Amino acid sequence: MRRLVIVVVVVVSWFVSALSLDANAGSGHAAVDTTITASSRYSMRKAG
Repeated sequence: MRRLVIVVVVVVSWFVSALSLDANAGSGHAAVDTTITASSRYSMRKAG
């Protein structure tokens, strides 16, 4: 169950990043990478 929550968090954050990537294609890639990395770290920390 906890693993499912982690997957949902990562997918949602990636989706939001993808939307903002469309909004400003210039600096978008770095933002996507940062968001994915941050959310992954946060999820791992939360899962313990």
